[in-house]
Amino acid sequence: MTTARIRGLLLLLAGGLVFILLGVRAEQTSPVSMVDFKIVYYGTHCLLHQCDPYNDAQLLQVFNREAPHVYAKDAEMYQSVAKYIYFPTVFP
Repeated sequence: MTTARIRGLLLLLAGGLVFILLGVRAEQTSPVSMVDFKIVYYGTHCLLHQCDPYNDAQLLQVFNREAPHVYAKDAEMYQSVAKYIYFPTVFP
């Protein structure tokens, strides 16, 4: 390998490490972490089980079945799962 390729590879690895560390830091400091992902996850999970992810009642049933460990302190996240609406292209 040439010196330029080695430097490029090291720069790529350093940049990847910086983004990983920023992601870990953001996850630790966020009061409601991964809320956005959970909304899409449970909506897709609802769709795979033949229910309507845009129907609040059906989506909350899936959420209650899959996340029974949610307590009252997570009420903000619980409410957001049913209220955020995404376009159908988010599911695939």
